[in-house]
Amino acid sequence: MNKQITVIVGCLIHEGKVLLIQRNEKECPEAHLKWELPGGKIDFGETPEEALVREFLEETGRLVRVVNLLPEVRTIYWDYEWGRQQT
Repeated sequence: MNKQITVIVGCLIHEGKVLLIQRNEKECPEAHLKWELPGGKIDFGETPEEALVREFLEETGRLVRVVNLLPEVRTIYWDYEWGRQQT
């Protein structure tokens, strides 16, 4: 089964430092323990800004305000036991 999802990530810079999170996903060895920007899937009916605020709060405990959205499209494939996921 193949699946395509839309993901949004954000960059929080504070005092010259960029906030990164470490991915904990043992079922996907290519992604497990990799460092990445906070973010995640956009739920149906959710705007990209709403998704980013929600994901930051869930992943970091920080409430953020989206200042600017930059259009960037990138395709990544992750292989799982159940199939390939395209993000």
